[in-house]
Amino acid sequence: MRLYWVDTPAGRLATAPAPSGSGLDREVGDLVRDEVAIVLSLLTTEEIASMSLHQAGRTLEAAGITFRNLPIPDFGIPDTYDEADDTINELTDALREGRSVVVHCRGGIGRSSTIAAAILTQLGVAPEDAMSRITDARGITVPETSAQRMWVAAYAKWVNGNE
Repeated sequence: MRLYWVDTPAGRLATAPAPSGSGLDREVGDLVRDEVAIVLSLLTTEEIASMSLHQAGRTLEAAGITFRNLPIPDFGIPDTYDEADDTINELTDALREGRSVVVHCRGGIGRSSTIAAAILTQLGVAPEDAMSRITDARGITVPETSAQRMWVAAYAKWVNGNE
């Protein structure tokens, strides 16, 4: 699992493609070595099945890594801000505590960058700067779709309007 570490004001945040089902134990060992505290998977149930990742959550938890799943369809965005907000807040709090967080989707480009950028906005980074930091880490323009980029900006406004 290739990790793309992002410049963050607190903790350590990476985006990544999904682990491989066949190399899961080795990849979890790498995450333990990198002192990753939480892994957020954005894979859908169908993707988990097609990639043989049914055991990923249990394998991570057994290794002492907290596992969270927020299923978002490929190239998609969360259905509502509320749907993602609790998870984003949990990961933001972990970063503020100095912990390491990895967000992954299938390819590690669109969905993972969308949620990682939303996390950065919770840490006080402007939406455009958040997406730029992830683009710099990833080496390609992210998030993948205009809807994902617009969601990051809209989520940041929604959060600020609810404070």
